[in-house]
Amino acid sequence: MRIMTRRPPEFGAVDGTGEYTNRTFIGSLRAEYDALDGHLLNAASVQRVSAKRDADGGFGPSGDKGERTRYGVESTLRFGERSSVQHLFTLALDREETDSQNTEAFSVEQGARHGTNNTGIVGEYTLAVNDRIGFGASLRHDDNSRFQNATTYRVQGSYLFDSGTRLRAASGSGVKNPSLTELFGYDPASYAGNPDLKPEKSKGWEAGIDQQLLDGRMLLGATYFHSKLGNEIYTAYGPAPDYFSTPDNRTTLSKQKGVELTAEGHITEAWNVSAAWTHLDAKEDGTEEIRRPKNTGSLNLGWTSPQQIFGANLTVRYNGKMTDDNFYDVGPPVVDMDAYTLVNLGIDWRCTDKVQFYGRIENLLNRNYEEVYTYRAAGRAGYAGVRLKF
Repeated sequence: MRIMTRRPPEFGAVDGTGEYTNRTFIGSLRAEYDALDGHLLNAASVQRVSAKRDADGGFGPSGDKGERTRYGVESTLRFGERSSVQHLFTLALDREETDSQNTEAFSVEQGARHGTNNTGIVGEYTLAVNDRIGFGASLRHDDNSRFQNATTYRVQGSYLFDSGTRLRAASGSGVKNPSLTELFGYDPASYAGNPDLKPEKSKGWEAGIDQQLLDGRMLLGATYFHSKLGNEIYTAYGPAPDYFSTPDNRTTLSKQKGVELTAEGHITEAWNVSAAWTHLDAKEDGTEEIRRPKNTGSLNLGWTSPQQIFGANLTVRYNGKMTDDNFYDVGPPVVDMDAYTLVNLGIDWRCTDKVQFYGRIENLLNRNYEEVYTYRAAGRAGYAGVRLKF
């Protein structure tokens, strides 16, 4: 494992000396109501995100603002809790309204406000038999104001043996619509949108095995996964120094397969640990995909004080070597990028049943690294906040 601590000549070369400011409001409200002696749970929720960004970089001033509001209602019916066969039925309805606008537009057309509305309905059924057999199936239909309506699914099942070994498998599909930025861009001199973009569509399956150890205090898992992605949205870049770019759909399939290993356990009542390692083989029309490291891993160590008043969490995240497009004016079109390791630390303090303070430090060791070639990633950063219950 090699941690990148050097600064090559091209490190952050495309960043320039620009600055940007983000102002974001995030709000969420949820209400729940039990009926039928707790067998029927009803819930309603609303979420709101409002953001405004102003930037002054090498390509001149730019900015945008946008809002996203999501409403949802759901009802879950459960019965058979006291028997060997348990059933769970869920029906849900949600609606998401999104709009955005460029605030530093170069024309009236580019400064227009754009929006998308999506209404989804979900049905889900879950079955458990003697805590051994598990089965689940869900279906979702989306009615979109801008794109073709879509129906997606997921089916899963598992079986637990007396030895503590569980075999499991799942299959499903998904759809991801283009963002408003990808559709309409933000600067005709550097990034032009593509209103003809199609939604990405994916299908995949996985199969795995879990093993309990130490009287259930340790759980080991291994999963093989395989998926295909069509109409993948990518960004095509022009040459230096302008790097003019625009998004488009690929005409070939993106195929991803690999193995994930996991482990989690409770060392004591206060300490717990979890780890994961993924080996990925990602190819687009037979060619290795950029920004898809073959190996990634994480290690998480958590501690909780008696009565759960204090807590701390240490996370180590490893990102292996990968390739990327060359955003520098010299060298080959595709370059190799170094692996890097990041350390994050989080703490929390529950001073009352209704008030909790929390804080976290990301990139604790202040490593120099890049997730995108020639674009510097954030250095050490600290965050703090408070959670209130009413």
